[in-house]
Amino acid sequence: MGIPSGLIIDVDSNGDDLLYVLDKETGLRFYKIDNLENGYVSHLFTITISKTKSFDHFDNTFFIVAKTVNNQDFAVEVFVDFKNNDYFFNNYYIDEMTINDVNVFEYYAVLIGDDGHKIV
Repeated sequence: MGIPSGLIIDVDSNGDDLLYVLDKETGLRFYKIDNLENGYVSHLFTITISKTKSFDHFDNTFFIVAKTVNNQDFAVEVFVDFKNNDYFFNNYYIDEMTINDVNVFEYYAVLIGDDGHKIV
């Protein structure tokens, strides 16, 4: 199938021909689905972040939740350029709260924590 084994945490798609695979150690990997019937995919690029926990996206805006080397939770907002298979980090969100998950909508995202949530 073309997807290497690892510590796969989450998988999502754009509903068309792109597949997003979150690996705990390597980060968010992007694949193009070449043949749906046979499951063939081609690796496009990887947003390299270790100690990932979750991710969500809307269009080309991705949020990835991970831990720092000191085990502090953080979320990073990433803008993806699908035409050039490139990306850039737009914002980092590091708070006192524990961040477990994220939901991304068109105009905002919600960081989901143990004791509360934060809209960014």
